[in-house]
Amino acid sequence: MKHQARFFRPPALNNFRLGASAQSSIELKKKNELLSRRNSELEFLYRASQIFASTPQLTQSSEFNDVLQELTLLIDASWVFIWLVDEESAELTYTHSVEGRHKPFNPTPQTFDAKVVRWVYQHGISLTVPNLFFGKLPQYPSFSTSNQSNPPKQLAAFIPIQVKETVLGVLQLLLDEKRGHFTASDKAFAESLVISIATAITTARANEKLNAEAQASASLQERQRLAAELHDALNQSLFTANLIAEALPHLWEKDVDGGRRSLIHLRSLVRGAAAELRGVLSDLSPDTLAETDLVALLHQASDAFTGRTTIPVSIGVSGGEVSGEGDMPLQVKETFYKLCNEILTNIAKHAKASQVEIQLRHEGEGVALRVIDDGCGFDLEQVSEGHYGLDFMYKRAKAIDAILVISSAEGQGTDVSVWWTAKMQQRR
Repeated sequence: MKHQARFFRPPALNNFRLGASAQSSIELKKKNELLSRRNSELEFLYRASQIFASTPQLTQSSEFNDVLQELTLLIDASWVFIWLVDEESAELTYTHSVEGRHKPFNPTPQTFDAKVVRWVYQHGISLTVPNLFFGKLPQYPSFSTSNQSNPPKQLAAFIPIQVKETVLGVLQLLLDEKRGHFTASDKAFAESLVISIATAITTARANEKLNAEAQASASLQERQRLAAELHDALNQSLFTANLIAEALPHLWEKDVDGGRRSLIHLRSLVRGAAAELRGVLSDLSPDTLAETDLVALLHQASDAFTGRTTIPVSIGVSGGEVSGEGDMPLQVKETFYKLCNEILTNIAKHAKASQVEIQLRHEGEGVALRVIDDGCGFDLEQVSEGHYGLDFMYKRAKAIDAILVISSAEGQGTDVSVWWTAKMQQRR
């Protein structure tokens, strides 16, 4: 009878192998969870950077609060506070507060929070506080919290919002009490986020300054332009009117018919000067421009032109009630008015015309302005590229998606047409 050998495996060895396998599974699960968490953090940082880059007024937007809300979920925060320094007052105050899923206490920042925030702001160093509600911080003995009986535990982290050496504020995180610690990875994640926040805030503030400087420059240029217009138009008209008024009594005694003609000329000059002044006031006051219909504005421009030049202007309106301009954007009306003024100015300077005709036509959703003079005209091919006057008119028309066409020939006058429709702007 043959005997078969049997091997005996001690129970302890089986248990060891089972334990090792379980331990390995647990470690693998933890690694997968950590990897998944890091992927989520990277995706979040990418989305946040995209939002920050596309949102001009970041700290005033709802998108910024949405980012902070998602941060509370990723980092298990009870609350998130943003502290920013006001550029004018240099005061450091919290500007945003976003709650997480767990709210263990009243979240209003306390005096102690402000002390820590001020320290982090001044030193530009991240800081973790094990418990905001208990004792003192040994490493920072100047900080102390309120002494309470049975104080709750509240882990907090403070991250400076800075670009290079410039600190703009502080990100404060009140973390879920279940966490118990704020890891180096958590700190690196939070610091990556505040870099994006700081960059976005710095960019927004720089853009605001540039816009303010551009507006100030544009305002100065506009004032200089209006001053030049007043000098060129009103000064000349009023000076001539004054000469006529002084000579009129003596002229009337010698030549009544000549006196009447001078009186008509004087009236035309005063009327033109008044129209010029109304035009300048319209430029200075947008409300005046908005409340005046386009036909009235064109009459105002033509009166000013005739007052300066004595050249008669006829105005024709067709295609419906132009005064009912409810669908015409203010920018379009303003552009048509200013283009008409620019065309009339060019006629006064160069055309040597004896008469001018202005035509305004409404057709469906479109508006057409046409200004025709019988002056000397010019050869369009001989006009140098970038000619200031013409270039200025083309740019004005392009700004409202209108079409500007100039027709002229030497000895045959000039015809300028501007055409705009709502559909042109909609295709933008």
